Amino acid sequence: VWFAADAAPVAGRYLVLDGTGRGPARNVVVHSNIAASYAPPGRALIAAACPGVAETDLEQPVRTQLRGMFGATVDNWTHLRTDTIAHGQPTQLPPFGPKQPVSLGDGLFVCGDHRDTASIQGALFSGRRCGEAVASSLVHRQPRRHREQEARSMTDLSVLVAGATGGLGSAIAAQLADRGATLTLVSRRQDRLEQLEVEGHRLALDLRDPSSCKHAVDAAVEHAGRLDVVVNAVGVVAFGPVAELSLDTMEELFLTNTFLPIMLARAALPALSDGGVICNISGVIAEKNMPNMAAYGASKAAVRSFDEALTREARRQGIRIIDARPPHTETGLATRPIAGEAPRMPAGKDPVDVAVTIVDAILGEAKDLPSTSF
Repeated sequence: VWFAADAAPVAGRYLVLDGTGRGPARNVVVHSNIAASYAPPGRALIAAACPGVAETDLEQPVRTQLRGMFGATVDNWTHLRTDTIAHGQPTQLPPFGPKQPVSLGDGLFVCGDHRDTASIQGALFSGRRCGEAVASSLVHRQPRRHREQEARSMTDLSVLVAGATGGLGSAIAAQLADRGATLTLVSRRQDRLEQLEVEGHRLALDLRDPSSCKHAVDAAVEHAGRLDVVVNAVGVVAFGPVAELSLDTMEELFLTNTFLPIMLARAALPALSDGGVICNISGVIAEKNMPNMAAYGASKAAVRSFDEALTREARRQGIRIIDARPPHTETGLATRPIAGEAPRMPAGKDPVDVAVTIVDAILGEAKDLPSTSF
């Protein structure tokens, strides 16, 4: 709802909030305080935003509400017009995980408040993340003389991605697809698999079952005629003191985070081609465990220990093992714990950036990806 006034009701560049719920307006901005050219000299341009309000005749109820905020001078304001903007903000119902991926694969990037929070700040921040993702993708490109050779080697890759619908798994799948790999995508939920915007053979399997691990490996070989790489991005998290964790929670942590990677590697080793790669993502928690994450950290540290020993065993077959330990990454996993509540954390890394580093390591010669590699 737009108004013109002889004087601004506030002097600064403020977003004035009304949290009382006594009217339809949620916030008021004096736009001419931000840019004087928005109004003629000696006049002020004022906007009252009413998100989520269905009615269209808002002048009088908004004027009444603003009179309570700024006094009787509001009666002298001139109503300019009311703009109804359908779908002006994305629906973001709780629980909502911000920092949605800005890379859609195939060199396509997107930004906007629908990738972060439905706000001006969210739109600006997503623009920054998008710019950083584009810059990162350019930095990681090879010089022109290497591109044709690199493209051929990527096109030949058959990759099994476990946890392909997760925040990091989907970013890795998008990077591999963008580089031409033939993908077999595994997740527990078929509906989530169908939402992936990458091509690949989709399998809804619970890899906590050893027979499902073999099924996934066999399906990847059947789909592509061979298997070159296995990426395990499956994981669950739990928070809270050890004394408060149930046995069921601890069992689920180790079954998913520890036993699953071991069972999947065991199933994949006989099928992997010479020069094949297994990449497990243990995370920075495997380097330094934290209070209220002790059981989760232990389940990830066990994976790192397993990878260290498997590296020496698999060397005889020409198989390379990568243990990836990225720092905290904005995958949304912390918003979906199987127990407890996540502590306040600083902003994490963009999953796209982490995925680029992991895929580069798979295609290179890396045998270990500590947190300092990201």
